[in-house]
Amino acid sequence: MMSLEQIDRVNREAAAQAATRGHRPFVMTEKDWRVDLASAKRNNKPWSLSQLPHLGDLSDLDNLYPGEWESVESFFVDATGWDLWDAGGPANSVGQLITKALALTEEHGSLGWFVGDAGQFQLTVFAVRRVGGNGRAQ
Repeated sequence: MMSLEQIDRVNREAAAQAATRGHRPFVMTEKDWRVDLASAKRNNKPWSLSQLPHLGDLSDLDNLYPGEWESVESFFVDATGWDLWDAGGPANSVGQLITKALALTEEHGSLGWFVGDAGQFQLTVFAVRRVGGNGRAQ
């Protein structure tokens, strides 16, 4: 099991790597989430989490791209993959995340997604929206 210090170090390293590689939140449309939900229901193999960059937390994102993204919502997600539809605890399952993400994109349009803090068994997934040069959401 990872200690809190190990988890913190791994997350700081991921944020630093994202900065040097120019990674940005992965933008997904409503259609993308619908395809992922259908795939998850059909064969229990969603692809969405594997596509999301590990960028660190919201302050790391703001340090990388000042004023470019604003938070919409965050999700605590089970990363074990044991049960796609019911994580059996406080964390959302991947299926629950996909369902909630679909609802958010129906409401807000395309959003950027990334992994923030990641531990051994759970991670935080952030939904962000790009803001224009005038500070307004696009």
